[in-house]
Amino acid sequence: MAIVKHPAMSMEASGNVGGLCYSTWRGLQIVRGAWTGIVPNTPAQQQYQYYLGYVAQSWSDYCTPEQRQGWEELARLITWRSRLHTSYHPSGYQLFMKWNLQLLACGYGNVNLTAPIRTMMQGFEFFHVIYQIWPTQNRLQLRRETIEVNPYCVQYFRAGPFSTGGRRALEGEYRLKINQTDPTSHFAWYDLDVILGEWYWYKAREVWEWGEAGAFWYCHGQKTDIAGWPPTTYCRDHS
Repeated sequence: MAIVKHPAMSMEASGNVGGLCYSTWRGLQIVRGAWTGIVPNTPAQQQYQYYLGYVAQSWSDYCTPEQRQGWEELARLITWRSRLHTSYHPSGYQLFMKWNLQLLACGYGNVNLTAPIRTMMQGFEFFHVIYQIWPTQNRLQLRRETIEVNPYCVQYFRAGPFSTGGRRALEGEYRLKINQTDPTSHFAWYDLDVILGEWYWYKAREVWEWGEAGAFWYCHGQKTDIAGWPPTTYCRDHS
């Protein structure tokens, strides 16, 4: 791995150029050899490939010109950030693909052909994870004390177990554990596949009924079974 200041004769770069991969690592621009592994093509990957083809076909074959125009107009109101943290407006096609793919991945049964009317979002305020009290489970809640509009679901991701608390999980190590669609008790979910003494990273976000996802909340702690309330490993938000 090499550290670079002006990669590829530019101020910043992200992605592959030939056999080199430009990216950011701990705030530094770096370059390394491009990944040359083999995609295992698991059943889950095949499912996502099906979703991708299905949504793309829906745009070209089932959307009317008026519906596509509606997505283009909505996209002008949306701002995304690139991997280099620059702001841009997506195209209508990009917005249609992203939001509908997100919904299908959450278990939503249909593709929204018509651009949605976005409801004022009542975002969550805390990510609560209890790592102790129970010897066989961690409890997770993405919560807000008062919320008038519930999202379609809350997605919980986990990375670990790790043997040390100094090990920060990389984004590629997180795995989606559940799409929690039950709003009871702040969309609570109990992770039963945990090991005493090990460390776990969690992240969570809400997904709204039109496919838009909120920002991730993160939490980090060690699985213990110490009794007493409140628990000392009661992670509240963004540890």
